[in-house]
Amino acid sequence: NSSFKFEGSGFIPGSVAFGVIGTNSVWPSIPLPGAPNCFINTNIDVTLGIVTGVGNVRSASPNGHAEVPIAIPSTPVLIGYFLSCQIAAFDLGIGTSLPLITSNALRATIY
Repeated sequence: NSSFKFEGSGFIPGSVAFGVIGTNSVWPSIPLPGAPNCFINTNIDVTLGIVTGVGNVRSASPNGHAEVPIAIPSTPVLIGYFLSCQIAAFDLGIGTSLPLITSNALRATIY
């Protein structure tokens, strides 16, 4: 699937963000130091820099949409392969020592 992507919304529009892609299906949720109530929910195999857009494309009033595209080739060897993704964006208005907000991790297994 060349158009597969992980998506997140609710971030500050135009914020600098990054998507983290992992392959460890048993990764524990780890508190992110300096960012209260934020957790690292996936291991870090790949990191992609992104910028949050004008919003969630499925919402009537979009707000801070982000996409992490991952082209998945059509090959039987990938069947059963696990991927997870988490998006983090900077938000200077939250007043924490690490001004970062994170999504939950999204998990997918290729079939």
